[in-house]
Amino acid sequence: MAYMIPDENQGLWQFAQEVTKDAIAKGAKFKATHRDKANILG
Repeated sequence: MAYMIPDENQGLWQFAQEVTKDAIAKGAKFKATHRDKANILG
């Protein structure tokens, strides 16, 4: 998914990673397959 975001919007990608990590830390139930398909956490 990171490859779909143009270079000038990399801040948006970093934001998505931070929000995802924060949500997981707070106990959000993400389906691992969705997170893995998006490759949000690398």
